[in-house]
Amino acid sequence: MAVRFILGRSGTGKTSLCIRSIADALASVDDAAPLVLLVPEQATYQAERAILADERIAGFSRLRVLSFNRLQFHLLGRGAAESEISRAGRQMVVARVLRENRDKLKVFAGTDRQQGLAAELAKTIVELHEYEKTPDDVREFAERLKTSDPHDPAADKFADIAIVYAAYCEFLGRSAEVFINPDIQLTEARRKVKDADFLKGARLWVDGFSSFTIQQQLLLMEVLKVSSEAHIALCLDPAEIDCAKPDAEALDEADLFYQTQRTFAELVEAISKSKLQSDTPIVLAEALRFSSSAALGHIEKNLFIGAGAEKIDAGKAAHIVNAPNARAEVAYIAREILRLVRHRNFRFRDIAVVASDIGSY
Repeated sequence: MAVRFILGRSGTGKTSLCIRSIADALASVDDAAPLVLLVPEQATYQAERAILADERIAGFSRLRVLSFNRLQFHLLGRGAAESEISRAGRQMVVARVLRENRDKLKVFAGTDRQQGLAAELAKTIVELHEYEKTPDDVREFAERLKTSDPHDPAADKFADIAIVYAAYCEFLGRSAEVFINPDIQLTEARRKVKDADFLKGARLWVDGFSSFTIQQQLLLMEVLKVSSEAHIALCLDPAEIDCAKPDAEALDEADLFYQTQRTFAELVEAISKSKLQSDTPIVLAEALRFSSSAALGHIEKNLFIGAGAEKIDAGKAAHIVNAPNARAEVAYIAREILRLVRHRNFRFRDIAVVASDIGSY
């Protein structure tokens, strides 16, 4: 199978290209391959609507629009719908583990009544699951720290985390008939990919992601192995990266697209290690979304590059409003939104409000 990336900045038509390709496949009488569109959870409904907006498509059964959660459910079957242990449940298990293992712990000894610690350790365990790290991995890391510096307090801390993590996994293993551990479901789903008929020989599109956890990336690699072809769309500036051989170590962490660039580099490396064929990327350079407003296109391209940006005449396409405080800002924006909806025939869904610190607003 072949994997092809679709690369471009915001508004260059990556999603439109994916949707159009899927609609063409659904409309083709000669194409009988299963079709899969993998998008973030919150984008599944929007993607389905976009596909059905094509006048050629009255409905579909050959296409599955999936998030990783939906993909996991399809792979694991009814077992994936069983009761999951909750966040509070994780914390209670960790608190119990701390009590039962207090004699084995050094840094965390006597802290079993600190609920804040149980909550933080539960978060740490979730993250370790996401990155496919086992208690043995943590234990080995602690031993390396101890060997490097016998007085390093971090070595004892990681050794304690390994003990808690191992006991946590053991407890959930004994309780598997009562509830499932959601943190290992993607790992379990990965083992089912090769037997999934809806993925064998499928044409795959992946869109809307800026990054993947290790679990998600490994699951994606397994899906790529059984697919007939795949397209992966990523939002980045192709002019700022080597599209043929991206180097994760050479990336600028201050770059606006750093996270997506790193994801691209990691996927290229993973595809190479999996011995999958990678075709020349499709590079989209023209910002179609802003074709009717040069000013907005200029802002999208230059907003974060500082004083070196070229100056253009914005006309009436952009306004800068100076407000005395956040409340006045919000009131102005609310009035403008109502004006656009009531008098300019806008829909609420056509309007976006962006803030650097949305919580404070």
